[in-house]
Amino acid sequence: MRPGACLGVPVLAGTDTAGTIVREVALLAEHGLAPAAALAAATTTGYRFLGEPFDQPGRPATLVTYQADPREDLEVLSSPSAVLIDGVRVR
Repeated sequence: MRPGACLGVPVLAGTDTAGTIVREVALLAEHGLAPAAALAAATTTGYRFLGEPFDQPGRPATLVTYQADPREDLEVLSSPSAVLIDGVRVR
């Protein structure tokens, strides 16, 4: 099964005014989605759903780095080491 999909249906993560994307990913994992699939729901699956290219050479990229692998521990999502948007470090 493709990451971010459940029985062929894309699973997407998003927030409303009261939530955070970190919490949404954690809730997806708590309710049975594999951590890698929960991460995909907040990243690549969303890009695909919206028809946004994200993996093409020469395209601007968003990059977030962590001290540990978030697929092993989703808690690290709440404290990224660095965030780059279109090549500019914003954190």
